[in-house]
Amino acid sequence: MLIRSENDPQYMDLALPDVFVTEYLPRLDGTAVKLYLYLLHCQVRALPFELTEAARQLQSAADDIKAGLLHLQLAGLLLRPAAARNEMILRDLKTLPEPVISPEDAVRRMTADPRRQDVVDSINKSFFNGIMGLDWYHLIDVWFETYQFKPEVMYTLFSEAYQSGKLKRSYVSAVAKSWHERGIKTYEDRKQDQALHEAQNSLGRQVSRSLNQGPLTEAQEQLVNHWAADYGYDMDIIKLALAKATQTPKASLNYFDKILSEWHEAGLKTPEAVKSYEEKRRAEQAARHRKTAAAGAKKGSNVANFKQRQYSDDFFRQFEEDPRFLLNPAEVGPDPNPAADPPRPGPDPEP
Repeated sequence: MLIRSENDPQYMDLALPDVFVTEYLPRLDGTAVKLYLYLLHCQVRALPFELTEAARQLQSAADDIKAGLLHLQLAGLLLRPAAARNEMILRDLKTLPEPVISPEDAVRRMTADPRRQDVVDSINKSFFNGIMGLDWYHLIDVWFETYQFKPEVMYTLFSEAYQSGKLKRSYVSAVAKSWHERGIKTYEDRKQDQALHEAQNSLGRQVSRSLNQGPLTEAQEQLVNHWAADYGYDMDIIKLALAKATQTPKASLNYFDKILSEWHEAGLKTPEAVKSYEEKRRAEQAARHRKTAAAGAKKGSNVANFKQRQYSDDFFRQFEEDPRFLLNPAEVGPDPNPAADPPRPGPDPEP
């Protein structure tokens, strides 16, 4: 027998310890707070967490939800075990000790490192008019420790976010994570990454123009980036592939990929090596064509191979007398009504 509560599940209570308000709320942005409450809702009602559904329910972009999840992880409120990619664990705040790093501790730790203190002071003055909140100090400290950013990289992170008008915790957190995943730690790393990104964008535009189509799709961009990142091909080699592919009436991106993959498998790394490879290939093709043509000329055509029939004068004479002879000479017999023999020449009759 099933015993149910008469209360509507949507009116169930969510347990929110006071420590969340006193210790964590000041360090969370609006999206992270909404997301934390939504995760509690899913946990209590045993609902699966779906990114698209969370974005719809919270009226937020999917990227903001991803940044919110990262923010909760950094705050120590959410665990995502590496062995279970689809599993998330909300920390029990009643048994959780005081946060390991409070905003005040973060400030004290950064003042102990002169280089970090200088860059944080510059960030505060340049982008927050000298009134940067304690939660930002905490995030910066976490990024320094977790991502191992150099001070100049940290300043660049805030500078680019400020210039794009996206100086929000969720956005900056997402960008910081992306830089970490791409191996950016020093300013030189960031410059190289930026140059690669600009080269990939330029490459994508050129490929798009060669195909006479609009902007590339996300899948096509990944394929183009694959040529640059995995094959190590620069624009000089890509242009050779474009020139070769555009000779085909209906060149497609897959055709580009086929050409470049062949060059990569052949170990070609420079434009000179590619040109030499293609010249050798054209020479081999031409040699095969000449060999085939010569063999055909020697063998001759089918018409030339037929033995010509020889016709005698007697054959033509019989054909003139009776055309049926051409169909089957055996069926043609003697004429049943032969004509009278013509008179033979002789002496004139006597008078």
